[in-house]
Amino acid sequence: MMAAKDNFASIHRRAKLLEARLESRVQSYSSLAQRINADLICDEENSLIDSNEEQSLANEIERDLSELQDLLGNMRTVVQENPNPSGGHEEVLIKRYQEIHFDYST
Repeated sequence: MMAAKDNFASIHRRAKLLEARLESRVQSYSSLAQRINADLICDEENSLIDSNEEQSLANEIERDLSELQDLLGNMRTVVQENPNPSGGHEEVLIKRYQEIHFDYST
């Protein structure tokens, strides 16, 4: 039972790191998109470079979202294989990361 709890804790730590990284990357993406839009309005020539940076950030965000989805699956597996009758803390965390995944996916 302790190994399952440790395994869940390890997966949760990784999910927290991904959450922070996703937040940072999405903020960077948003700032870059605003800059690209401003450049297009001003008709500057740097938009191609910005566009490549935008695609790179978008790919990184997609990879993080995919990893978060995998972690959610791992969390569910640990909880299903080792039910915890004393409370639903793990279930609450799973729901939270599902919502985070949904929010960043949109």
